[in-house]
Amino acid sequence: MELPENYIPFDKYQGLGNDFIILDLADEAILRPEIFQLLANRRLGVGCDQIMVIMPANASQHNCDARIRIFNTDGSEAEACGNGTRCVIQVLAKKLRRSHIILDTKAGVLSGTMHSIGDVEVEQGRPRFKDEALDLCAYGLPGIVGHPVDIGNPHLVIFFSDDTIPDFERLGAVLEHHPKFENRTNVEFCCIDHNREQIRVWMWERGAGRTLACGSGACATAFVALKLELLGVDKSFVTIQMEAFTTATFKMPWLSILATANKARSEYD
Repeated sequence: MELPENYIPFDKYQGLGNDFIILDLADEAILRPEIFQLLANRRLGVGCDQIMVIMPANASQHNCDARIRIFNTDGSEAEACGNGTRCVIQVLAKKLRRSHIILDTKAGVLSGTMHSIGDVEVEQGRPRFKDEALDLCAYGLPGIVGHPVDIGNPHLVIFFSDDTIPDFERLGAVLEHHPKFENRTNVEFCCIDHNREQIRVWMWERGAGRTLACGSGACATAFVALKLELLGVDKSFVTIQMEAFTTATFKMPWLSILATANKARSEYD
């Protein structure tokens, strides 16, 4: 069958409830916000949380297998996406027939490994506090602070004393535009269980809104929890439960490289 001239093949993956359209392209002329907005629309297009675009690596990054660009549902470009990166690693590992993949991203060079189909690990990067804690009283949250974290992309991590979190979709839409963040931010609404053993997180992603999971957001959450000593369990691992009823374990071998591993299932739709 002859394919139309404007035909663009794609893969659809999900990781921890985050779903992605994955495009393997060589032509950057196709990368237009209006195209991504249509593709991501769940009624008029295919539907997804983010679009991952695989492109040839730049000549200056000769050790990289590919370059990826990440686009949100509103057409804006993101620096990083942990779950999406894992899905891309699975695509490339199968295509290149090797398990270890190195990627050039806006957040820097990332590497990952496909241990088996659906079992993919990515070195997410070294998180750091971007600023001091922000008082959120003006947003109707007296006594609550938000912790700005940079893990290649921006996050605002907020811990509550229990799971009676206020209307987080309304708050997320507002806090995404907090003036401390030049290019908007992702927002994590978190609470720790009574045994201080795991963290439950509700995600608001910049440019995408409410999502069922966020790999880089979970890493940022784990980083804050360990830095503030909020957990009473073995600090070499942090378990996080996200809204899709999926639980991910984040490896913390040493405090200096907290939250570098984002390991969970990546599945082909």
